[in-house]
Amino acid sequence: QLGYYDRVVNFVFGTGELRHSLVLELYARGNVILTTASYKILALLRSHEYDEVSVKVGEIYPVTYATSLGNNSKGVIEMTAEEALKWSIEEIQKYQLKQKDSEKCKKTFDSAIPLKAFLLKPSSGVYHYGPSLIEHCILCANLNPNTKISSTTVASVLSIKDWSKLIGSLKLEGRTKLDNILNSNESGYILYKSKSLERKETNSL
Repeated sequence: QLGYYDRVVNFVFGTGELRHSLVLELYARGNVILTTASYKILALLRSHEYDEVSVKVGEIYPVTYATSLGNNSKGVIEMTAEEALKWSIEEIQKYQLKQKDSEKCKKTFDSAIPLKAFLLKPSSGVYHYGPSLIEHCILCANLNPNTKISSTTVASVLSIKDWSKLIGSLKLEGRTKLDNILNSNESGYILYKSKSLERKETNSL
């Protein structure tokens, strides 16, 4: 187990030059990454970026960065509402520039990003919460997780008051839920429904 809240798991196979690592990222959409002994990425489920650090085949897996998520004092929950608004505008502008580069061959592209997806970006400092907990925090702040924001509309869509409520919810709800998970002795459950049963239910409808 690596990093904050054990959200990165590293399985090591073999020894010496034949050693390989299978890294599981258990946050956001999740990821499975196969690396060499020196953490050079051989294969992975999905490519992404930690700010300016790329996670893709051929690159070195950023162990230090990946395992510092959630332990970053510069995250949105450490900001004032005014700072969060300014930060969001700057981050969305970066996102839009990347979108333009990746979509430059297309005539149009959607420059806006849903609030939930925006908070799942590593620079938010709450990336490690995962999609379900982030959505819960947004709803507790009486906001819509699917609200699309852009650098030109974020100030009108999310007021200073909205940012204040959202930051408060991320602090209270987010930290409380994570602490409950860490300190709880309760067992988890995996639910399984057979495909044959699903087909019977579908046919009965």
